Amino acid sequence: MKRHFTLITLITVTSLSACVTTKPPEPEPEIVVEQVVVEPTEVRTCTPKDVLTRLVIPAEYKTGVAITAIEIPPDYVTDPETGEVREIINPPIESRVPYKKLIKAEQILYVDAKNRVITDLCEDEGEGDGSVIPDSPEAAG
Repeated sequence: MKRHFTLITLITVTSLSACVTTKPPEPEPEIVVEQVVVEPTEVRTCTPKDVLTRLVIPAEYKTGVAITAIEIPPDYVTDPETGEVREIINPPIESRVPYKKLIKAEQILYVDAKNRVITDLCEDEGEGDGSVIPDSPEAAG
């Protein structure tokens, strides 16, 4: 019985010592954040055509004449009085057709004052506004 009493005492002591009350956690303070709205500005990433020099490289053509000739075999005619066979040589049929073949198309380039070719051109009015992008908020502030 002494053993039972000792065992019950040990169980009670260990179970009571394991129960520790703690304070409830304090709520975290609310952080108030003010939102700042920055209106984006338009930044041109292209070069207007009116400040550049237009350079036209003409198209390259190859011209020539195509000649087609058809040989015609000679005609043989027998003279009824003499019985002699004569050969009549017909001239070949020829056709001459002039042609013009495009080798390289015309190019239109835009160069700046330093004679550098500019490829990022602004679109003309009415073509669209694809060349304007809004500025980033970091760059504005």
